[in-house]
Amino acid sequence: MSQQTLNQKTEKTSQVSSGPQTAPVEALEKNLSELRARVIALEVKTSTMETGLSEVCRALEISGLMKDGEAVTAKKESVPETVFTCLNWGVLQSPNLGSFKVALKKDNDEKWTKAYDILQRAVATINKRFVEPGYVHGYWVWQERPDRIFAKQLKQGATTEKKAESEQAFNPNLCGAKPIKKREATS
Repeated sequence: MSQQTLNQKTEKTSQVSSGPQTAPVEALEKNLSELRARVIALEVKTSTMETGLSEVCRALEISGLMKDGEAVTAKKESVPETVFTCLNWGVLQSPNLGSFKVALKKDNDEKWTKAYDILQRAVATINKRFVEPGYVHGYWVWQERPDRIFAKQLKQGATTEKKAESEQAFNPNLCGAKPIKKREATS
């Protein structure tokens, strides 16, 4: 690079740095003032959020859902299988499921509604059956048949109960239940 080219570049650089300011001081002060106002507004909002969060945490601690800033897992109430076994059940057969049981709403009393509500709250489906430790059967509901509760016996080894108890699982004499005739699956 020649000395003359170098001198020309130096002159251009000095002209840019010594040129007039692009933003007047008043505009900069106005922008700074607006930024300060925004910071104060954010501090107020943050303080309000902290207060609200603190109140929510206190309410959770009072209700027992939180302790020392940590969530407390709610204890799940155990549902005895007799809630289901005391219903009137019929046996169905299908190519996909094999043998399974169905309790119809019309063949049962208010106990059916209690059992149905438990399965609804648990979101029990055929792929995610409602089962608790010691159960002999898995239970579910199907949205397309809201008047039915379904049950299928668990596979061997899936329960720790004795075989004699599993044979009694659908004893129609429990809870005054009446036996239902065996039905054939329509679908």
